[in-house]
Amino acid sequence: MNNSGSLNLHPPALVLLGLYSALALVSHHVSEPIHFLTAASLAAGLLVFWTGIVRNGARLLSFRSMLAYAVIYRIIAVTSAPLLEDDYYRFLLDGCVFWAQGSPYGISPQSILDMTGSIEACRDLSLFVNYPEVETIYPPVLQGIFAFAWMVSGDSLVGLKIIFAVLDVLIILLMTRFCRPSGVLLYAWCPLVIKETVINAHPDVVGIVFLLAAFTALTSGRFRTSVVFLATACASKVFAWILAPLLLLYIPKRAWPIFPVVLCIIYLPFLISGAADFSTLGLFAQHWQFNHSLFGLLDTVLADQPARVISLLLFATVWGAMMIASLRYVSRNDIHWVPVFATIVYMAFFLLSPVVNAWYLIWMLPFAAATGLVSPWVWSIAIVLSYYTGIGLPASLLEAYQIHPWAYALQYCALAVAIWFDLRSVSNKKKLNLQIP
Repeated sequence: MNNSGSLNLHPPALVLLGLYSALALVSHHVSEPIHFLTAASLAAGLLVFWTGIVRNGARLLSFRSMLAYAVIYRIIAVTSAPLLEDDYYRFLLDGCVFWAQGSPYGISPQSILDMTGSIEACRDLSLFVNYPEVETIYPPVLQGIFAFAWMVSGDSLVGLKIIFAVLDVLIILLMTRFCRPSGVLLYAWCPLVIKETVINAHPDVVGIVFLLAAFTALTSGRFRTSVVFLATACASKVFAWILAPLLLLYIPKRAWPIFPVVLCIIYLPFLISGAADFSTLGLFAQHWQFNHSLFGLLDTVLADQPARVISLLLFATVWGAMMIASLRYVSRNDIHWVPVFATIVYMAFFLLSPVVNAWYLIWMLPFAAATGLVSPWVWSIAIVLSYYTGIGLPASLLEAYQIHPWAYALQYCALAVAIWFDLRSVSNKKKLNLQIP
């Protein structure tokens, strides 16, 4: 690494520092921050894109400096108020109910209003949760995090933010095991990651850190440890299940039984008490829609349920193709292509999904950082436009979760151009420019 050029990237890093500080300030003083959020996120995203991809800037900055800036950005984000999101009320409520009842499952926020006893302490939070008639959708590992944060900081969001910020830094450190510095920089400074993981306190980072821990353990031949981490990731959020079979292919079959054992240990106490997250997850899969792309095309010509079935079948085809393609590398014990397959599978899943919330994309970004592909990063920048909804624009005539047509079109036009660029680039070079050390 060229230390003589280490000062070259301090100016863009300081610009990002100003943008994230401004976001934190605006979050406390502006009632409708959508326009500033969009401008700051687009500016930060483009600056990170230019620094990490166009200039391959991590070569000019020591890893220690890059990590220091990443930590500072997350400290600033901890001080920010959530931006255009209220999901955190559900996280805090789940933690409160867990402590009051011994399990967060089987109880809707609406029902808490009629309950007495220790759960009365959760009543005020239940008034702010969206979809109050629906029970929690979050799996047991996340519930443990919510409960711990409630024990530490009560109804303050600071506890969760600090936990997620620390886990996010751990992800950055894990990425150095399979990704070059330029790829690590893309994630470490990414505005989408900072905004959704720390500012808005979405808990996906918990599952991602266990998934990456499973992958890095696999790279060093610690197969049993990898399976434990993989099962824990799957008990953190459903998106981990998408990649779990691919990683299990690289693990000797004698270690596979550990996977169901760990899942049983995590889930069994809640199943014995009478409920888990399965019913609400099924409800979500059957009915929710938001910010979809290819699924939306199917939905315009078919009824909702047939469109969901066809989308699932199309994704299963892509997933199956990636599994078959990976078998060639499994036979050679070559795990370098796992990030490529992971990125393709997650990209296909989100393109075909009826719901694409901004924080979902974080699942593919650590893997995308090792591929040299630009489309995941373009989408991570453009998806901020999905906040132009009736909630983000309360004076508009849009419904609460309806995206403004121009914002929707700009987001997916940018993504389409980026995908075309990636396909053309790979076709011309006949291979990916892998960012693997």
